[in-house]
Amino acid sequence: MNLENRTWWWIGGGAVLLAVILFFVFNGGDEEPETTTTTTVVGDTTTTVGEDTTTTAGEETTTTVGETAEAVATCLVTDLAGVDDRSFNAAAWQGVLDAVDAGGAAADPLLLESDAQDDYQPNIDQCISQGA
Repeated sequence: MNLENRTWWWIGGGAVLLAVILFFVFNGGDEEPETTTTTTVVGDTTTTVGEDTTTTAGEETTTTVGETAEAVATCLVTDLAGVDDRSFNAAAWQGVLDAVDAGGAAADPLLLESDAQDDYQPNIDQCISQGA
């Protein structure tokens, strides 16, 4: 791989990383998560979430921590090295799969591998049009 190809490889990888970072920055939301406080006194449990308070007697316990967030649609656009590059693309794709497993990303992530530098923008546009 000559110097010019390596330079474009890093530029493409940087562009993909920037797109992913910007997605999470602008779609992260501004709301603070609700805090949950649980106090147990002689068999009674009082749970306060935000301004709502629930008291449960005896052994029956209900715990709610914050609100369940909706899984986000995800998309990865690779550079010319492809998803099996044993480097940036492979690590990024593994991160997407880990997010799916953790429930933070939708179960059907989109993977678009770029075969040429001219593929970057159309692939990113396709991700956006798919809601990712």
